[in-house]
Amino acid sequence: MDNKEKKVSIIIESGSINSGAITKISTLSHFNHILALQGSISSINKGLINEENKICSTEKDGIYFIEAEIYNLFTVKKCFEKQEQSPHNIYSYYFFPFLSSIFNQHLEIQGGIISSIIFSIPDKYKAIWHLIEAKNESLEEAKISHDQNSGIIKYIFQWEQSHSHCVSLSIPIRLGGNTFLKITEYPIYYLIVTLAGIALATYLGSIKVLLGALLAAFSFMIKQWGNSGIPQSFTLYTHFFRVIGLYLILWSLIWFQSKYIGIFLITPTLVIIYISLKTINKFKYSGKLPRFLVKYWCSEISKNLKYKKKISKSN
Repeated sequence: MDNKEKKVSIIIESGSINSGAITKISTLSHFNHILALQGSISSINKGLINEENKICSTEKDGIYFIEAEIYNLFTVKKCFEKQEQSPHNIYSYYFFPFLSSIFNQHLEIQGGIISSIIFSIPDKYKAIWHLIEAKNESLEEAKISHDQNSGIIKYIFQWEQSHSHCVSLSIPIRLGGNTFLKITEYPIYYLIVTLAGIALATYLGSIKVLLGALLAAFSFMIKQWGNSGIPQSFTLYTHFFRVIGLYLILWSLIWFQSKYIGIFLITPTLVIIYISLKTINKFKYSGKLPRFLVKYWCSEISKNLKYKKKISKSN
């Protein structure tokens, strides 16, 4: 039987998109095969390493398996491509919730052909569909489909040609789904309602309603911040809530002092909200933020790192 009929299925599973995330790569076939891949091997659960540092399958009940855990397969996306990769030039936790990485892998099967590849990640992440590159040795692009169930999203890659021995994958991934929606767009819509409520309270001349709206807004922000899964305190998300909190206080004082100035502020406020929503949509589409925002936040990260270094030296 020739290799064209010896089909091998490959499953790639990862629970995170961090640069140090451990990714499980498994193969399944009715025939003996060898897998060559990129990355650093953490462990091999099924299979054996040969002299060429490739993984040979093991057999059980007529089925041949390989199962290995690999790390260093994700590259956190740079903020500025021409600059070196550094803590203040990547979409790391400092940019939470705007996390963005690229999964890179080159897979080669010896003794068979690749029938399909299933790439699985938690559904709080999303692959940026139109930027995915998945080519075989003939430079044929894969047909991609996906399925979502039980908190996992699976991307299935298949090639029409039935002789794919080598495949190169480049999959841009970002934080997404309902998780991303809840911690980015929901607070903005809540802000709109709060701003309108404060303006209405001043028209009615009710200090109680005004204070109630402010307290409700701050209560919501604290709860939202705490439930967001934020990995550390110094993030773009924390900075966003601080700015919103100050703006709510300023908005309240202005409307309380002068309704005419408050009315004048409506247009620029709506423009800022529109820009914020456009910024979120840009990230959904490209995995990147606008240059002006990235430049500002990178400078803040740099200042924070210098401050931490200064504190550590003083201790």
